[in-house]
Amino acid sequence: MLTKTDKKNAIWNSIGFVGVSLLGFVNFSLNYVTFPAAEFGVFIFINAIFGIGNSLDFGFGVSTVKLISEYRKKEEYETVNKIFMTHFIGFIFLGVLILIGFWVYFFFFLRNSPLVSQIPYSTFFSIFVFLSLSFLFRYINNYLNRVYEGFAEFVLYSKISISTALLNTALMLALFFWKLSLDYLAIIYFISGFVNFLVLTVFLIRTNRIINFSPGNVSLHIIKKYAVYNINIQLSFFVNSFVDPLIKYFIGTYLTMSFVTYFESAKKIIDMSNGLIFSAQKGVLNKISEHNALNRLTEFINTEISTYSKMSNYYSIALYGLLNTALCAFILIWFKSFEGMLMFLIFILPYSLINSAGCLYLVLMVEGNGKRLLSLQSINFVVILGMLFLSLSVSGNYFGLFGFYASTIITIILLVYFLQKYHGFYVKQFIANIVFPDIVKLNILILLEIACLYFFKDFFVYVLISFTLAYGLVFMKYIKFFVKTVIEKSKTILSYI
Repeated sequence: MLTKTDKKNAIWNSIGFVGVSLLGFVNFSLNYVTFPAAEFGVFIFINAIFGIGNSLDFGFGVSTVKLISEYRKKEEYETVNKIFMTHFIGFIFLGVLILIGFWVYFFFFLRNSPLVSQIPYSTFFSIFVFLSLSFLFRYINNYLNRVYEGFAEFVLYSKISISTALLNTALMLALFFWKLSLDYLAIIYFISGFVNFLVLTVFLIRTNRIINFSPGNVSLHIIKKYAVYNINIQLSFFVNSFVDPLIKYFIGTYLTMSFVTYFESAKKIIDMSNGLIFSAQKGVLNKISEHNALNRLTEFINTEISTYSKMSNYYSIALYGLLNTALCAFILIWFKSFEGMLMFLIFILPYSLINSAGCLYLVLMVEGNGKRLLSLQSINFVVILGMLFLSLSVSGNYFGLFGFYASTIITIILLVYFLQKYHGFYVKQFIANIVFPDIVKLNILILLEIACLYFFKDFFVYVLISFTLAYGLVFMKYIKFFVKTVIEKSKTILSYI
């Protein structure tokens, strides 16, 4: 049952995500038309490398949300403060250590890579310097974000995110109108990360009396107590963090760096659309942690968690079904990339399933057994990259991205198995409550759409029109539901803002 606070948090999480995502999409689009595809592809590739470092937190990120939520529920505020300060110092130390590792990689490998030879070395070096500084602040900001989540400060965090995103967009507009070089794009990334760090820190101190930045609150006992859990969580995230940059590496190697840009354009649409439901349900991790603290995790899984999966599936049908062809047309018009559109369609297949099982995945993050999470991520990593490498090396075709779809199905099956074995998960009851048959229909339609667009490329307009009608007919009951819901809930939503 969703409380009034849950709804308010969900609405503000959605507002924050939509605002930041739209501004981020505008920024990406400005960069897309400012720089040549090959050069911008190099920048994307370098930034993706730093993306690996953002996930190297030794599990402190997830455990911060989990532990702060649990000890707040128990009203043990002294422990909350020790957790905060211990993890904060840990993040700073790890950030510097990871940054040193990136520079070792730069001097011994990256600077001689043919993938970055498409831009002058001076530009490449400048980009690496400023993205290094940007990484350090973004890394610490990731921790502060988790602290806000642990304290359930979703409304405040959403407002801060939108404000800093507006500043970033203003800087990107200056870059676009003055036609500045890639060096300045890297500088903007640094400025954005630094300002965001200042704002997050100031508001955390001003609005939360529990927090105390005293070094005396650092506790080695906390590190030892949760070391095994954190390391397993870290290893699972570390494995998963390699997927995106390695996909881009394979695409750039077997196709061209221009295809890296096409891939990123499709991924931006996915991140913006699919991330909305994850943002709206950001508070689920807190709820699971609180129930875990009260030893009621199994009860929560079998009585309440299907509500969030059903909500996600309704969202998937609305966005990836009813609005599918509109998004395809947008990609064609905005990015002028047929390949980007097909990559988008390939990606929404696994994400429609990820939406269904996302809240179940959070259970493994909270239950305290990171080995299960690590095994899932490892299988996911091997299947994705194995199929992608095989497809690209043999045929030179980006349809190797279907490996992500196959790995998602395997991972979800294993996830359900773990929950059934260790938590008595009622699988049939769960499936019956989340309109899963309609998700199967959605996947079948998307596969047919991809095949028709690929084999009848010259008639893509007629294909999109035909599938607009097909999605409307198959999901007519959802059209009626969404229209009725929008009419009934619009005033309620405004009352929460």
